[in-house]
Amino acid sequence: TLANQALAQAMQGLRSGASKCPYDSSPLPLGSDAIALDPHMLTLYVHDSLINCMTWGLHNSGALKYSIVDGTIPKLHLTTDLLVMLIPQLPKLYPHQPLRIDVEARSAPVVTFNASAGAHVVASYRTTIFVNNETLGVPHIVTMDANITITALVDWDSTVVTSVSASHVAVEAAPNITIPVIQWDRTVAWFVQNYAGLYPLHFLVDNFIHTPVTSMVGLINAKGSALERWFALASDIQVRDMPKAAAASAAAVASSKAGQQAVAW
Repeated sequence: TLANQALAQAMQGLRSGASKCPYDSSPLPLGSDAIALDPHMLTLYVHDSLINCMTWGLHNSGALKYSIVDGTIPKLHLTTDLLVMLIPQLPKLYPHQPLRIDVEARSAPVVTFNASAGAHVVASYRTTIFVNNETLGVPHIVTMDANITITALVDWDSTVVTSVSASHVAVEAAPNITIPVIQWDRTVAWFVQNYAGLYPLHFLVDNFIHTPVTSMVGLINAKGSALERWFALASDIQVRDMPKAAAASAAAVASSKAGQQAVAW
């Protein structure tokens, strides 16, 4: 699964790094009495250093880089015409041509949890845009560096972005190409503000975490909350109907164990 691949790449990065992960943990800001008062069946506490060490390992392993071409994003036709507002000369110089956009993290993203603000994310990345036509020699259009900060209230069923700030700098551009970086700043901020809400916590769990257990149990009445450097996910557990194959396998294991116990007795 994607989660297992990410974990493997993060571990590779952690092993290959020149030093240990630079992020330290801190005590959970809740006492046993407060934890005991939670009526949910299960509460999972995650410290932001765990996430940051994962992203640090992913970055060290070279995993935080992506190439986006036409068809990568469903229903998005990635051509030069699409960027007419962000690179005005592009559709004129290369009309109706496919694009390739390479995005690579310049440093590991950093997440911080705060009881009042929620999750605060700081990231730095490089974007390089090409005309994806080998006949033309895959012309390089522009390379930009960017910094982005995002603050959001993250919950099981919702993600509310409360603030976004993006800052772009054109590192290198092709002749006759001008880059309106302020327009890039506004567009990226608008995109995050309007589309991040489509990905609440349960979407990420449902789509990226797949284990035999997740097919048999589900989380209900789930509630997420940020603490100082910690994130808590409290939930009740609902047992689903086991798939026939899994049920048969479980029954066989139970029968085998029962037989072993009878012999032992």
